[in-house]
Amino acid sequence: MNTVQSTAYGLEVMLRMLFGHPPAMDAKSTMNERLDILGNARPTATEKMQMGILVAGNKGHEVTIGNGGIGLTSILDHMATNASVYNPMPFCMRTVDEDIPLAQRAKYALRKEVTVGGINYYAYFGLRLAIGTDDVHIVKKKITTEGDTVIEEPWAPSTSDLYPDPILLPQTGAVTTTDVKIQVSAITTVKLNANDIEEYINVAKIMYGGDERYAVLSEFALCTGADRTVTVQSTAGNINFVESIGTQAFAYAADHKAVYYNSQELTLDFDVGAQIPLLGTASIPTLETIGTLAANPNEVTP
Repeated sequence: MNTVQSTAYGLEVMLRMLFGHPPAMDAKSTMNERLDILGNARPTATEKMQMGILVAGNKGHEVTIGNGGIGLTSILDHMATNASVYNPMPFCMRTVDEDIPLAQRAKYALRKEVTVGGINYYAYFGLRLAIGTDDVHIVKKKITTEGDTVIEEPWAPSTSDLYPDPILLPQTGAVTTTDVKIQVSAITTVKLNANDIEEYINVAKIMYGGDERYAVLSEFALCTGADRTVTVQSTAGNINFVESIGTQAFAYAADHKAVYYNSQELTLDFDVGAQIPLLGTASIPTLETIGTLAANPNEVTP
């Protein structure tokens, strides 16, 4: 199980920013396309890409019946190529004749009109996060796997890293990586307060016929995107709304929270970073070709 999964889209965003390339996204790679919210819009060179949109769903788990009829919950992994959570859920919904006020709208993104049970609602699928420098902790670790045991220890470069000696690789067999990895992570803490959870429970009740038991959070996508002010319909007529466009999953986090039981606060840690396996110096045997070439190159003898 991968409780945290970085994505290929996040890596591309970082590379484009590193080399000063303008934002660009492939088709079928954005939350906007999945939700049909300005799906064809792409950020311009002057629209800054930034991390800070949370998208969540309630199908990142499965339940099976164990011994004694006990329900067992298992997390369903996300792949690095997944461009969306399995079942995006709004964080907030209001009927079209009673939209949320301006101050509250500012904390949401990915807004669209949906119909549930014959009633039209404004649904907000993206929650804006205020991620400050104090909320992100960069950690470097050396991770060694010995059988079923995983040993984690802090890592920092040494003199031998600054003045490295060449590694002599074997001349036969195959060379692979070792069971030692260097991990550089940015631990990003995301918090949902009691009001956020209350809104989500209300969404579940609207979506599922009043049954708050569907207010489960089991898949989370921390997304990048660019802000663009667009004109949308609201209770008061046409209004300006700061929307997120080119919204892509940077990393997924897996958890299982039945928030209808606990509506106080929810804290999530996204491990944004990468692991680099170290090169091994030992060889492993390779398969030998059966048979040798005879005088006739088209004929093989046993």
